[in-house]
Amino acid sequence: MKDEDLVAEIQRTGDTAMFGEIYRRYVRVVLSKAMSIVMNKPEAEDMAHDVFLKLYQNIGKYKQT
Repeated sequence: MKDEDLVAEIQRTGDTAMFGEIYRRYVRVVLSKAMSIVMNKPEAEDMAHDVFLKLYQNIGKYKQT
């Protein structure tokens, strides 16, 4: 399933298990970027957690173009 379709399905159903798929797809990328910013693994993990928390909280507001 494409990312756009996955987000649309999460918005439609509110299925948190589907959000887990987004997390699995992007956790390494987000964590890697966070590490490049803070150069500290625990801080990078906290930063990545915050990114996914914000995404989860605001996924209903996303509008596809």
